[in-house]
Amino acid sequence: TASLNATGAGTLAWYLSSIGGNPVNTGTSFNTPVLNTTTTYYVESQFPSPPQFNTPHTNAGGGTYYQNVTYRGQVFDVYAPCTLVSVLVYAQAAMTKTILLKNNGVTINSATVNIPNGSSRVTLNFPLPVGTSLELGTDDGVDLFRNNAGAVYPFTLGGLVSITDNTANASGYYYFFYDWEINLPGQTC
Repeated sequence: TASLNATGAGTLAWYLSSIGGNPVNTGTSFNTPVLNTTTTYYVESQFPSPPQFNTPHTNAGGGTYYQNVTYRGQVFDVYAPCTLVSVLVYAQAAMTKTILLKNNGVTINSATVNIPNGSSRVTLNFPLPVGTSLELGTDDGVDLFRNNAGAVYPFTLGGLVSITDNTANASGYYYFFYDWEINLPGQTC
């Protein structure tokens, strides 16, 4: 075995090949498994990409606070693996809500969050799989703001995410979740 060390900025990732593949270790040091032949390891510095935000950024336009206990949300497509870090919501009162990420009607992630009165950013950190017709919604949107006019689909963040419709399939409506903060996996240099 060998004990290898490296220095650099960001997160250091160790690989068996110079291009592609999965890291065999992360960090400044790496203890190899038992080696029976000459083996070359590669290390790279990885830096997270800056977040990007998808429109609509605010709830501007016609709307009101939702008053039904009916599942509602947004339908969207994902073109590259990324993370939905957070969304902006507008609440008429302080509340606790469960936000659901669905793929083909099956919940693949959820977060129960406390939302204060007014506008606030809700942290989700949902990994988004590549796919079509995913949904971000809630079973209880009572007292969350939704637009009932003016939404013109799609809302697209170049090559990553496109919000294509709402779960009610109601023209001009946009439900609850604004200014989606999207992060890509780490960039390397």
